[in-house]
Amino acid sequence: MKQNKNLKAIFHFLVMSFLIASPCVSYAWIPPSNHVIKSLAKKHNPLDEAKFTNKVTFYNRSGQPSKSLTETLIFTNAEHVSIRLTTEKGAFVASHSRNLYSAKSGGTVRPVLYDLLYVKNAASLIERFKELGIPLKTEVEIYSEKEGSLPYKPEVGTVGYGRFGSRIGVVLAENVSKIALDRGGAQLWVERNSYLPMRAIFDSTEYVFEQYRSEGGFLYPNSILIKKFGNPWIRIENKTSHVGAGSSKTTTMHPGGDADSEDQDFAQDYFKWIR
Repeated sequence: MKQNKNLKAIFHFLVMSFLIASPCVSYAWIPPSNHVIKSLAKKHNPLDEAKFTNKVTFYNRSGQPSKSLTETLIFTNAEHVSIRLTTEKGAFVASHSRNLYSAKSGGTVRPVLYDLLYVKNAASLIERFKELGIPLKTEVEIYSEKEGSLPYKPEVGTVGYGRFGSRIGVVLAENVSKIALDRGGAQLWVERNSYLPMRAIFDSTEYVFEQYRSEGGFLYPNSILIKKFGNPWIRIENKTSHVGAGSSKTTTMHPGGDADSEDQDFAQDYFKWIR
């Protein structure tokens, strides 16, 4: 009898160890992909006027920090954002602005970071993520087939659950079974309960979001790590945040440049791919 109890204890330990170590987690209910994106869009409300100050760290090819700049990110309304970069000593580097609800701004495709954190329009998000390779279905497509007691047929293979570190997320991917090897193509991970973005992979770029906080009803990550080809590229760390009327009027944007050419080169890449 004692031996049987020991065997059961060992079996239970092995099963739990497998579940903790496994990046793929099974749950009975798999949400429709359309529902995931709509839930993500709802998390972006409200943000009509805001100002964020961030520390932006750039990494070299060996994965070591090589340059840090201070970013001031200002939303003057729900559709327009302005960015200013300065050195840590306060010297002006560069400024830039975008219209969030245009897929293109100044001839440049809107960086996906805005879709992940700010864009409120669910239809715009669905269109953008489909362009980036996330397999999304319309509501008509989802509810055109039924399975068992469900009013729709689960999108097995393209929607599932995964473990990233200690967190569990809903994953949208070309092939969910390959996400553990990061060979599943484009991937979008949202936290299982909150639907806040926790990870995304598009082409050779990975975004990891950590430690969300609420400011004036807006949820924002304290830290965003961006990787290129699996190596650290940029980390954005929030230092201060102000959401609400009047917050956008505390800083004046102006053109020009007081920093060296290397800082301006960093700024050019940052504005093109991130902001």
